[in-house]
Amino acid sequence: LRDSGGHLPPVVPQAGRTWLDLPLFASLTEDGRAALRSAMAPVSFARGQALLRQGAIGHDMFVLDEGAVQVCVRGDDGAVSFQRVIQAPAILGEMALVTHEPRSATVVAETDVRTLRMDKATLDALFARSPDAAKFLTTMVGERLLEQRGIRKVGKYQVVGRLGSGGVATVFEAVHPTLGTPVALKMLSHALVFDPSFAAHFSKEGRLVAQLNHENIVRVLDTEQAYGTHFIVMEKLTGTLLEDVIDRGERLEWSLIRRMLVEVCNALAYSHDKGLIHRDIKPSNVFLTSDKRAKLLDFGIAVDASQSADDNRVIGTPYYMSPEQIMGQQLDGGRGRF
Repeated sequence: LRDSGGHLPPVVPQAGRTWLDLPLFASLTEDGRAALRSAMAPVSFARGQALLRQGAIGHDMFVLDEGAVQVCVRGDDGAVSFQRVIQAPAILGEMALVTHEPRSATVVAETDVRTLRMDKATLDALFARSPDAAKFLTTMVGERLLEQRGIRKVGKYQVVGRLGSGGVATVFEAVHPTLGTPVALKMLSHALVFDPSFAAHFSKEGRLVAQLNHENIVRVLDTEQAYGTHFIVMEKLTGTLLEDVIDRGERLEWSLIRRMLVEVCNALAYSHDKGLIHRDIKPSNVFLTSDKRAKLLDFGIAVDASQSADDNRVIGTPYYMSPEQIMGQQLDGGRGRF
């Protein structure tokens, strides 16, 4: 509805909110927020000026710091399909930072507005200096993948929901478009894309696990690169994590516990025979399927046995690491110890 002056009523923000209070930036540390703010340039627009035009190629985003804008989306026939006035604080045109697709809406200043502008080149330079500042991109892409009007696709895979998230990656449920097969899409956090060691490990996981063919190791089906990060396409499992079983205090039959241990050990023995050491065995990386079979997950920090001490770095989860792993020594997969 428009008021008597012909303007759409603005969405009124909560009192005292600034752009740093937006959910998109909630995951940033204070250092990350400071780095992001210092890299943005102030830009003002007079009422009636266009910030973005639908169909144009963009390479920057705007943080609406003061004032209100009108967002308008038109269909192929030119008719308005969506129209709304948005009050500061808000984010505009952010998908231009991770894709070169045309703008999806026209944004015009409803009042005189003040914005903070960030272009792709400046953003990349910022993330190279401060990878933590990139966390907001992971939140942004995750939201767009799940929104009804959002992107909802990674390569050929249609995203239908979220399965879980952690510090390194977020996992989505998706469907193969022609086969209708459900899959899990593991998306690397954007903060780690700019960390060469982690990005290399994540990319390597897809190649490593794709070479493994064992009933107790999750199958990798495909890989994709999209929206400024990496995705690994895996079989979708039905069941629960062993960690969740433990957290619920659920008591398991000894026969099931024994079989799970054997299955995990068989998976490890198989990967060791292939020259790979997992380095992160813990309950959150063991999945118990609906038919009570154990599946080993997350080879993201797996390493070639011959190179396990070459980089002089300690990687893993401290409570579950072997003494030699904690000390950065050569790992052998436990050969000859049983």
